[in-house]
Amino acid sequence: MTRRHVLGMSLVTTISAVGGGLERVGGSCQQVAQETAGPFPADGSNSSGGAIKNVLTDPRVLRRDIRSDFDGKNPQVGVPFELSLKVRNLDRDCEAWAGCFVYIWHCTAQGAYSQYSGMMAGGDHEDHHFLRGVQATDEEGVVRFQTIFPGRYDGRATHIHFEVYAPDAKIGTVDGLDGKLLATSQLAFPESLTDGEESPYHDVDVYGKSLTRVLSNENDNVFSDGTETEMLTIVGDSQKGYQASIEVAISETPAAPSGPPGGGPPSGGRSGHGGPGGVPPRPAQGEGTPPRPLPSKED
Repeated sequence: MTRRHVLGMSLVTTISAVGGGLERVGGSCQQVAQETAGPFPADGSNSSGGAIKNVLTDPRVLRRDIRSDFDGKNPQVGVPFELSLKVRNLDRDCEAWAGCFVYIWHCTAQGAYSQYSGMMAGGDHEDHHFLRGVQATDEEGVVRFQTIFPGRYDGRATHIHFEVYAPDAKIGTVDGLDGKLLATSQLAFPESLTDGEESPYHDVDVYGKSLTRVLSNENDNVFSDGTETEMLTIVGDSQKGYQASIEVAISETPAAPSGPPGGGPPSGGRSGHGGPGGVPPRPAQGEGTPPRPLPSKED
């Protein structure tokens, strides 16, 4: 039984994920797989350029449209992408979980990340906040984000990172996050969309080399052990945009750290998902950068 299957079991019942939602039997559901946050979380757990990166202390991070920097400048180009994510409480019969916080981040159409600099980040973007944002779940347990269809880079399949924080987390303040991180995971994309004839990556003027950076979910170091709890359901097209949806089940007990060991965070940083402290010397658990050999899943 793989690590993912162990994490995914909840009660003794038959569970399956169907069409981006959770098929529940006997008041149970499948816990979302815990994954690495990668080298670019900007959640206070690492640093870049000698400074701890943490957008979660800025109240402007609470926003639905994440395409630009916090000040509205530097909007990112790409096919419109609307994400709807529903959180369920694994410990309360999988009921919709209102009031918890969902933080998402992903790369640009060209494969770059805001808040970081260097070849791995795709350039110097330390002073930018694009493609990062937090929403609190509504009464139905749902958050909605307006963003762009992510690009991809060598060594990784297309993906979106996300973290879920407890309702009493003080998002947008300088403290109040320690012990509030409940889950860290990633969202997967159907290969029929990323690699098919209708893929937005065919627009090379926008998406650059994403079309030729082909890596299946099966061969991806994060998704290779399955995407049962992480696969998005996506409708739409590359002309008008896409609408994606998924339901994830989270426990009230903070999940065990995922990702490679890296010691504690740099001085002044916070602990959380077990990712590397400071700027990692290499990508974490499959986070790609051209060119390099892929690390192992347990690396």
